Amino acid sequence: MDDFRAVRRVLEPEDFSISDDGPESAPTDLISENVWHEIMTLPDDVAVRTTNHQGSRIAHLHALWSDWIEMFPTEGILLDGMLDGSDDLAAALFNLTHGYYKQAVASLRNYLEVMVFACDCHVSKNGVKWSAWRSGKELGFKDISKKLGRRRGIDTKEEMAFKEMGVSLTGNIEERKNKDWHGNLYERLCRG
Repeated sequence: MDDFRAVRRVLEPEDFSISDDGPESAPTDLISENVWHEIMTLPDDVAVRTTNHQGSRIAHLHALWSDWIEMFPTEGILLDGMLDGSDDLAAALFNLTHGYYKQAVASLRNYLEVMVFACDCHVSKNGVKWSAWRSGKELGFKDISKKLGRRRGIDTKEEMAFKEMGVSLTGNIEERKNKDWHGNLYERLCRG
């Protein structure tokens, strides 16, 4: 076999950052071969075919995800948001590669929600709102997005973005509503 993708690899205990390095326990409830193949064959085939022709694009998306991880702050709301967001980006890339396009889009939507909420809570220094959202309290994306655009410091970046690119980041100004970058992106991601 010349194709490195044809062989599946199972990680060893020492491959994990947290491990007792002991031997792997024997399977206690092994899936049947038939069910395994029904679940894995089509996505594996799609992944091979996708990476046959879109390998450099997939590699570029992987590099962006990897770079994202390198930019994590050491603590705080942004760290929490970026950790959650990195999982969403990884899931989007995995799902995209395996042909689950709608699920990839849903992961990107979740990423956008997490990061807009994290940025707003960070800028407003509102850890209580962040904790409430993380605990399941529903907060409207468009409302949070507009509030973020009015936050001190963000408002000047909003103005600069509009002057430079003709696009509003948050759509917090009435006449720029139709040029709201992350609101428009959010709507497109919602349509999947």
